[in-house]
Amino acid sequence: MNNLLININANVLLSILRIIIIFIITPVIINNLGNYDYGIWEITMSLFGYMGLLDLGLKSSVTRFIAFNHGKGEQAYSQYIYRVALKFMTALGMIGAVIAIVFAVFYPELLAEESSKIEQYQLFLVLIAITSMITMPGNVIESCFDGFHLYAKKAKIMIPLLIVANTLMFFLITPENALLILPLSGILVATVKYISMYVILFKHYRFLFKSPKKNSNFHYTELFKFSFKSFIQNAAYKIQSTISPILIATVLSPASVVYFIVCQSLIKHKRNIEMTITQPFLPYFSAAVSKNKIDHDAYCQATKLILLVTLPISVGILLMGKEFLSLWLGSEYGETAGIILIILCISNILGSLDPLNGKILVASNNHAIFAKLTPVAVFLNIGLSLVLLNKLGLKGIAISQLCIALIFPMLYTWYRCRVFNIAISRFFSRAVLPTVFPLVVMMFFTLLMKTYFLNTNFFSFIFIALTSSIVYLITVYIFSLNKNEKEKISKKFRR
Repeated sequence: MNNLLININANVLLSILRIIIIFIITPVIINNLGNYDYGIWEITMSLFGYMGLLDLGLKSSVTRFIAFNHGKGEQAYSQYIYRVALKFMTALGMIGAVIAIVFAVFYPELLAEESSKIEQYQLFLVLIAITSMITMPGNVIESCFDGFHLYAKKAKIMIPLLIVANTLMFFLITPENALLILPLSGILVATVKYISMYVILFKHYRFLFKSPKKNSNFHYTELFKFSFKSFIQNAAYKIQSTISPILIATVLSPASVVYFIVCQSLIKHKRNIEMTITQPFLPYFSAAVSKNKIDHDAYCQATKLILLVTLPISVGILLMGKEFLSLWLGSEYGETAGIILIILCISNILGSLDPLNGKILVASNNHAIFAKLTPVAVFLNIGLSLVLLNKLGLKGIAISQLCIALIFPMLYTWYRCRVFNIAISRFFSRAVLPTVFPLVVMMFFTLLMKTYFLNTNFFSFIFIALTSSIVYLITVYIFSLNKNEKEKISKKFRR
């Protein structure tokens, strides 16, 4: 458990750093790229992200199987899994690179707004090809890293790397080189990250890179059968989370993408914090499953504590997101956000009430429900988005996501409770209900503060955010924490 907390803290620290960097660098990127090229960048990253779908779910499966087998002390299984995944992902990276090169040579005009910039777009696609060749096999190294619970070491690698890479980009980026400096920065970060991870794995888990002894008990079909269920889930999630820029660019224009993306980016940062906190639970649950030690009371307690951290972020974006965008990027973006941000926040809250659901179902090999229902959710989302986008503009996509969030997350929670024979009412009463009163208090206090302090500058904005956070934390301590949790906090403050 101590190792789990260390990994969570390391992930949270890294996530906070990413948010600070994005807060500083995003206005610089948008100003240098312009709305059109920023839209092209988002669309290209979305399409490149779809290449990751072809991994057939191996990335999360490698993490799960490495943790599961390490918990049982079966080194040979881990060696087989690493070799199979590395070969497959290397081939996939080469395929992605070839596709990018073909477009660079034959179809660069599909990206270029001006014919005079075609050579720049060709070079941009070549850099995307290099990124594909590095990141696809590198994902296997990172998955093994996660499977061995090395999140704290990952944070030690990434924190200085992100600071250096983004500092260089901040000072070097210009309107002339912006489209190239972004993928170059990504290549630098990926190369150093994966080499560093490989060196650490080789030093501490050298057995992983040795040729495995013949093991008749290992079956590739077991790995790929498990992976295929993860693949369907990941594919559907990837499409759902990245389809919006493509639909907006197709129905409206690439220049319109930025107005939706800046709203979605705030929600994405909150979701990243949630994923950062929950990510270490996959290898933790996998190891627990291998030893048949799943504690569902601890699951409810962990869920409550995660929600107490993540839900106030959603509520803060809901209440102050419009003002933040106006201060951060300009009033043009804040005014456009309005109702879009509110709808996206409500959707996010509904979809994140059971944040550990996917981790425990994957760890226990009960995640087929995602393979069955997530594609349905995606097709409904795309269909609704196309209809509502034509009628309501950008608000249409947000409403479509809200409709999906009202149905499917609850189905997944119901299924998990049924699998582990737990009453769904018990889960909500123990994990979700304790978060409600502090959030209501925080909402009323924030609205009250907004009536007395105008959000005309960052100082007043930060003052409102800090005072609301203090009120929220006091309310949480009094009303949401049990005696044991309060004692643990008191002990930490006494040290």
